Amino acid sequence: MISRIRSILPNSIANTLENLATVTIFPISIARNPQAAIHKMNPSPEQIIAEQTPIVEKMERDEQWYLGECEHQPIEPSDPRVTDRVLQIILAHGAKMREEAIQRLQQRAGNPQI
Repeated sequence: MISRIRSILPNSIANTLENLATVTIFPISIARNPQAAIHKMNPSPEQIIAEQTPIVEKMERDEQWYLGECEHQPIEPSDPRVTDRVLQIILAHGAKMREEAIQRLQQRAGNPQI
């Protein structure tokens, strides 16, 4: 799962998401099998990252568009400024993004909210 995410997102963003996904408020065991069922209180980091990936991809597109509008010219998705801006957003809001991803995963699995 992580390798698929790394093929979609720049490494710096994938690394940041992976690091944030493994940060915990309460002790959990980390399942490394992405096919495993979601435990009531402990989706794996891969599941959390996979849940956040579409949001991060949209952030990249939005930042690419915004920078292109500011400069009145197209901006490549690989432009370091796009990556830097997305990383700033993730670092500022990563905990909330993680909590929301866990809640969505638990709701889909039919588990009550923590």
